[in-house]
Amino acid sequence: MACCKTSIDPVHGKTSGLTLPVVTRWGSHYNAIKQLLQSQQVMNMLVLEKPGELLKSVGSKKPAKDKAEKMLDLARDSTFWSALKVVLDQLGLLLIAVRAMKSEQTKLD
Repeated sequence: MACCKTSIDPVHGKTSGLTLPVVTRWGSHYNAIKQLLQSQQVMNMLVLEKPGELLKSVGSKKPAKDKAEKMLDLARDSTFWSALKVVLDQLGLLLIAVRAMKSEQTKLD
């Protein structure tokens, strides 16, 4: 991941990583997608400038390389990023509703 750290430094002035969401937590999905969208510029830069290093970092097994190629294709696809923004907006609304339902002040009357 050295290629990622050196590429992130010029853009944000620091290194960072992406977090995986917890399957049963809406908020973690929202935060993971938000973080991914915030990293879009860095992701695009890595995909354009260092695709070979990224592919090499997954190892030599064909399934891993195939999956990495699919991920690189997604990162290159502007419709993926647009759709991800729509998903984030929808999850945001859902998250507000879930938090409202969990509130101590929520009543059904």
